[in-house]
Amino acid sequence: MNNGKIMLSATRVSMFLQCKYRYWLNYVLHRPKLPSTAFKLGISVHKALEIAGKIWQKKEKFTAYDIGKIKKAYIDKAVEEGIDDLAIYNEGLFLVLEKLKEFEVGRILSAETRFEISTNDGIPIIGAMDKVVELDSDTILIVDYKTNKFVYTAEEMKNDIQLSMYDLVASIKFPNYKRIILCLDFLRSEPMYAYRTNRARKEFSQYLVAIYNEMLNFEEKDAKPSFNDMCSWCDFRGECPTYIEASRKDKLFKKNLEDFEEGELVSEYLDIKSRKRALDNYERRLKNHIIKKIDVDSRDLSSENKSLYVRQNPLVVYDPKTVYSNVPLEEFFKMVTVSKRSVDEFLENDQMGKNKVVETATRNYTNPFLAVRNIKKNS
Repeated sequence: MNNGKIMLSATRVSMFLQCKYRYWLNYVLHRPKLPSTAFKLGISVHKALEIAGKIWQKKEKFTAYDIGKIKKAYIDKAVEEGIDDLAIYNEGLFLVLEKLKEFEVGRILSAETRFEISTNDGIPIIGAMDKVVELDSDTILIVDYKTNKFVYTAEEMKNDIQLSMYDLVASIKFPNYKRIILCLDFLRSEPMYAYRTNRARKEFSQYLVAIYNEMLNFEEKDAKPSFNDMCSWCDFRGECPTYIEASRKDKLFKKNLEDFEEGELVSEYLDIKSRKRALDNYERRLKNHIIKKIDVDSRDLSSENKSLYVRQNPLVVYDPKTVYSNVPLEEFFKMVTVSKRSVDEFLENDQMGKNKVVETATRNYTNPFLAVRNIKKNS
């Protein structure tokens, strides 16, 4: 049991929720960690942009001398961290210099703001904000730089623990501002924005209380491994029984279909169907591993004649009300689809309306598929 004071950070909370075994080895036993190439790149880029933020805060512009100073900060940190891949080193420098071209957004209140505060519930939090910008007298923007090769989804932005923690901290450190906008500035792509409602902030604060109390009562018997997408990059995977077991290869047995008897076909189908679930799960693990590896190593994955890379397509969503008011009604009906679930829920208490809707409903069929049922045996 930990009877001392624990300082929560976004990294610490995420690791605790992700894998108790890794948390135990890292934060309790303090085993040494091996920084990845992406980690080294992130530190170097952040250092350069920290210097840039402080310069802009004072002068709101960059001179040639300032740009040289920022470049030197990156170079010195990259050498100190030991970035030995010239392509990655050059890419990091490029990301820094490109970011300097679009620094003029709002008034920078602080750059690399380190904090150590307690919430209203008495939970101690530590961390740092890359940049805090005043957009107007009521609004601040909290910026965190990301060197990831791919951006977050809207759902990930909504549930990101680091952003929720920044929001909570900002509400305490900057109480005079009514609105807090959160930004993950993906230097390889575009910034993404999010916000937290007062209710979400309160719920997250209560969530931290529960996590903090669990951490205080955390013991070695609770340090159970949990297999997840980050296992392949865990510094302790070589001694983790869960990872070692999960890394064993699945075996498939093949046989010519013509050699199966009728009963064997049924058994083989059901067996393969079960194995398919395992293969689908393995494919997801493999895909997540490769995506994470590309992100961690900051490079695409290549064989002799093939290359795997991460691509994300933007999803364009039109506002239904705006479309409805700007296109002819007949054309609008061609554009929209109706959710059966939403209609069913709406008509649940309207039998007359339900009868009219059902009369005009059509029934379509899917492609044929195999179904399974048990055969009742005569006793």
